[in-house]
Amino acid sequence: MASAADNKDIDDLKAQIDALKADISALTGTVRDIGKNRAEAFRTAASDQAGVWRDQGEAAMQEARAKGMQAYGTAEQSVRDNPAMAVGIAAGIGFLTGLIFGRK
Repeated sequence: MASAADNKDIDDLKAQIDALKADISALTGTVRDIGKNRAEAFRTAASDQAGVWRDQGEAAMQEARAKGMQAYGTAEQSVRDNPAMAVGIAAGIGFLTGLIFGRK
């Protein structure tokens, strides 16, 4: 039969196992919380970076639009100032386009 000392050792072992289970449970919760916090930090950083890239893209688009409008205005003014040259250039471009795409 088991002696009183053996029963005490078994009870001590059970208590240590219960303490270990509680520690593992707490550790699991801590790891889960760290994972959630890091995921939220990554999500926030990605959202912030996407906003920066969106703003940069919009600024680049507005700049390109302004440059395009400026180039259009310059071309329009050149045509108004030199209509004969504009017609000659258009005819030349049309002729070259016809040569390139007219070949079979």
